[in-house]
Amino acid sequence: MKLLITADLHYNLKQFDWLLRQVAEVDAMVLAGDFLDIGSYVTVDVQSQVVEKYLTRLVRDTRVMVSSGNHDVDQPEEGAAYAAAWMQDLRDSGIEVDGDCVEMGDVTVSICPWTMHPDQRAAALSGLRAAGAKRLGTWIWVHHAPPDHTPLSWTGKVHFGSPELQEWIEELKPDLVFSGHVHQAPFQAEGAWQAKVGSTLAFNAGYEMSSTPPHLWVDLENRTVRWCSSGGAETVAF
Repeated sequence: MKLLITADLHYNLKQFDWLLRQVAEVDAMVLAGDFLDIGSYVTVDVQSQVVEKYLTRLVRDTRVMVSSGNHDVDQPEEGAAYAAAWMQDLRDSGIEVDGDCVEMGDVTVSICPWTMHPDQRAAALSGLRAAGAKRLGTWIWVHHAPPDHTPLSWTGKVHFGSPELQEWIEELKPDLVFSGHVHQAPFQAEGAWQAKVGSTLAFNAGYEMSSTPPHLWVDLENRTVRWCSSGGAETVAF
């Protein structure tokens, strides 16, 4: 089984076009948040409609799993939870989204939302614990922000990851975790595209504005992850 994983597309339509050209190469695509760009001159409502059209085209030819990022969420009233309601509607097209636990043979994929509200964090952790109790083979998590205080969260000046995710990994020990969010991490001297958190191998492919996004090819049969960016390619075994 082969997966293509990326994140932080930020309404770069050339990168979405590139994804369309890759569907024949993989069994599933995993996209770890920030489909939209809140700094764009195009309104987020229009952006979400365009992105939805791309994702529904992708799912015609391959399995598609998506998690929300901070650019994707609706702005709630004070005290309310963040949610990417437009992404929840993607289920109607057969796309797996925030909160879903996907089983593909002996592989389980847990898709986590952008969790800023205490209720969301509690629900996400409860779902992960339930998935962990029945895991069979390889357990994969998708979470937009990387685990904090790791090379994956290093901006070049500060760490900007998720402390909660780091704690959850330490408790539940998934095999692989795929994130994004911290664009610079793979390209910094003290950053990286892959890092160990205990026994877990975690990844952040990074962000570039080119027509091809930095991305990961995951070969679950041969147990390798290959990172590709404008700087070249590297491979790690797991």
